[in-house]
Amino acid sequence: MPRERTKPKITKFCYEKADWSRFNKVFAEEYKNYKDAERLGKRKKKIKMFRTNEVEIENRRITQAFRKAMKTLPQGCRQDPVPWWDEELDEDIVERVRLKELRDNLLSTIPIADRQVLYQEQARRVQQLIMSKRRATWQKFATDHLKYTAGPKRTASMIKHLSREPRV
Repeated sequence: MPRERTKPKITKFCYEKADWSRFNKVFAEEYKNYKDAERLGKRKKKIKMFRTNEVEIENRRITQAFRKAMKTLPQGCRQDPVPWWDEELDEDIVERVRLKELRDNLLSTIPIADRQVLYQEQARRVQQLIMSKRRATWQKFATDHLKYTAGPKRTASMIKHLSREPRV
């Protein structure tokens, strides 16, 4: 049973494929043509006094221009792969989530100390499993690819992928 995504998938910006001249043009145009939004009072009535704080107005101007210009950047770069992730890890994480829900359940008949111990053991197991899988992937990579027959770019990209923060 694969884990379901708990957070929405975030696509990254493709900065390499971006048309920076278009970005700069949209930013400059939006910055130049910025009009401060009308202010609304507590009862949704327009307030006729204009804002006088120059720093606040400049902040709004830059933020609005940047938001519009960001829409010109392409999105959809693939996410970084996790070469050591597998079904065993998925199953252990699902079990850890189940034990966490059991630990936090106030209606459970199991004593809270036992529930806490079960959850902590599973959390430690998941953490150890992640570390061992990362280490095994690194060892395999080091023996297979660090013979300098692989290109340095491939070596650097693999090191970058393996040096990420552990997922918990």
